Amino acid sequence: MYLERPEGHSLFVEFYGPKEAPPIILIHGWGSNSTQWYYLKKHLSTSCRLILMDLPGLGRSGKPKNKDYSLVKFARDLEAVVALCGDKKPLLAGHSIGGMTILTYCRLFNQALPARIAGLILINTTYTNPVRTSILSGLLTALQKPVLTPLLRAMIALAPLVQLLNWIRYCNGSMHLNNHMIGFGGSETRGQLELATYLTTASPVGVIARGMLAMFDYEATPVLASVSIPVLIIAADKDILTKPEASAFMARSIPGAELIVLTPCGHMGPLEGNDQMIDAIKRFGERVFVAVPFV
Repeated sequence: MYLERPEGHSLFVEFYGPKEAPPIILIHGWGSNSTQWYYLKKHLSTSCRLILMDLPGLGRSGKPKNKDYSLVKFARDLEAVVALCGDKKPLLAGHSIGGMTILTYCRLFNQALPARIAGLILINTTYTNPVRTSILSGLLTALQKPVLTPLLRAMIALAPLVQLLNWIRYCNGSMHLNNHMIGFGGSETRGQLELATYLTTASPVGVIARGMLAMFDYEATPVLASVSIPVLIIAADKDILTKPEASAFMARSIPGAELIVLTPCGHMGPLEGNDQMIDAIKRFGERVFVAVPFV
């Protein structure tokens, strides 16, 4: 289905599993779309109601006319999806920027959180500007204003050319090599690498650049200590984009949070570490949705 949003675009939402089952809302990572949840759809849709959203400008969701790709905008879109659950309290599960969207949602709707949301699952994500919690964070932080910001603005201005170059790199295999080095820990299958690379290449360059600029302003540290619902944090031992230290910090800061680390695995945990992740989500779901077996 499509949800019409105030910014003049449609948000694509799809559903899997029985309507009466406990709901889980899934928010994908940046440069991807809801297709990345292939394994969760396959293994969890018999036990729960999966609700997948494509973030603005990606997948089948439209582009906001005001070009707003901020985390606050994404969190308000998430609130519209939460409303689709009616009186049922969903689990919110987000990968990378999806997790940042969830923590921004917690900041915006903190007082209403216990009455609206059953729990949170934060996957390969961070609590602050991801430049600060990635590999070479010191160097990247120093380069953010003088180099990274102008480079991203140039990508927006030259989006058609950059998009063409990305498809050339996809065809010659260099985009696959880049994804292998940055997104995975070395245990991925060829199919997982192909899927992640295709999704990255097909994502509109201008949208990706605007979203990355918006991430520079992301900060959720102050809200961590006030999250009062169950939280599962899923990290990966070889993640260089959101290092496992960021997940460990969140686990220490959020009261009662549970932390698991996928091994060996990189940033694309929903693909590369899907078996370990699904087992962890099943255990967490059975604890949050009391007396509901996850098969």
